[in-house]
Amino acid sequence: MQNLEKLKKEYQNLNEQIQTIGETIKKLEEKKNPLMPKKGSYYWSININGNKEKVDYYNDATDKMRLAASNMFLTEQSIDKEIEKRKAIQKIKTYIAMNFPFESDWDDDDQLKYSIVYNTTDGMIKTNYTCQTKAQTQIGFLKEIEDCQTIINKFEKELRIIFDV
Repeated sequence: MQNLEKLKKEYQNLNEQIQTIGETIKKLEEKKNPLMPKKGSYYWSININGNKEKVDYYNDATDKMRLAASNMFLTEQSIDKEIEKRKAIQKIKTYIAMNFPFESDWDDDDQLKYSIVYNTTDGMIKTNYTCQTKAQTQIGFLKEIEDCQTIINKFEKELRIIFDV
């Protein structure tokens, strides 16, 4: 009889632990990733033609791939801004490739590599250079400082879109 009471008590303890674990799992599942829409709602994505499309969210493999590829936007405004930015980047990169082709040689510590940056201190779009530091640039590096100035003069509107200023 004592064994039966002991087993019942252990059974009750296990059930309480299972319930606690279940509640913890439920809380974790409810914890929302701020980059994810709510299940049953929608989001925006850029399709293969470069156009925006409104997509129902199911939390399926396609949704997860779009999130992983940074192709999930919760608002129409955010996707419109991203499409505009991508078009500006491509426009400038195409112009650079056609007019100022240049391949950075990162093994050459003496080769200057020029880029275009936005200076938050004075609010100006400027030229920057490096020899050894692979700085992030969305339009690539240029060989001559004059090439950068040409881009700044010719594409100021697009650069402001890229730098979000």
